[in-house]
Amino acid sequence: MKKLISIALLVVFSTAAFSQINDVKLDSNLTINKIYVGILNTTAFNTEAATVTNNFSFRVGTMATWQTTKWMKVKAFATLDYSDGTATPINSFSVKFHNKKEGFGVELGYMATPATESRPLPPSAAGHFETFTEANIPGSALGIKTGVKIGKTTTLSAGVCARNKEAEYHLRFGSKVVDLSVFANPTSQEFGGVSVIKAGPVYNTTVFKNKVAENFFANFTNVELNKKKDICWYLDFGYQIDTKEVKRLETGLFKTFSSKWVNGLVCLGYRHENKSVCGYLFVHL
Repeated sequence: MKKLISIALLVVFSTAAFSQINDVKLDSNLTINKIYVGILNTTAFNTEAATVTNNFSFRVGTMATWQTTKWMKVKAFATLDYSDGTATPINSFSVKFHNKKEGFGVELGYMATPATESRPLPPSAAGHFETFTEANIPGSALGIKTGVKIGKTTTLSAGVCARNKEAEYHLRFGSKVVDLSVFANPTSQEFGGVSVIKAGPVYNTTVFKNKVAENFFANFTNVELNKKKDICWYLDFGYQIDTKEVKRLETGLFKTFSSKWVNGLVCLGYRHENKSVCGYLFVHL
């Protein structure tokens, strides 16, 4: 454990000098798009049993793009998350073929499906501090997808992937204000959808999944209450409709902070399903 902490501190301090620099060009073709290092600690006070639970997560990751030709690029990210004694790698590697201005492209490999594009990237602050609702958006999978840009901010994409050795089909509409996607697995008779709305101070994500005898719904809402003081209110809710079970009901306030070297947030919330007051401290470079 001491060795792991030492390695973590070494990574943090060695990364600090260039942590705020994204899209670093190593040469004319290879770009490091992002370097991420973050620490998240959660302390939960159970109001019924008067007990305290602590959870810790350390994550480091990077993203890179190799523009092999004018019409082909290799995309990859590598992330390692160490949470409560367990190390979990989260990776992606794909090849994209595109026209000169990237208005149209075809991508294949182990990558984000069209629906996954509405989920935060793992090597990022939003991906590290992922909400319950966002965690229920389908993750990366082996497959192929195609997309086309309509104007400057609108995209249409479609794809098919292999998940649990079964075909899963995706469609997505993306814009500056709203993202809408649907996915379906004919073999398991499962389908679902994701919507993300970004309207001024309001950010909202909704996920639904429907399977034989199983129906699930989740919603995350974040509202900026005070822009000058960086204070926001949030609600994270998940409900299993067929069993009438509340999977997640958490609400609270958080304050974000940003400086030259570190960013993050401090959060205080209440989680209904386990009757706990939750305190979060999140720091990332």
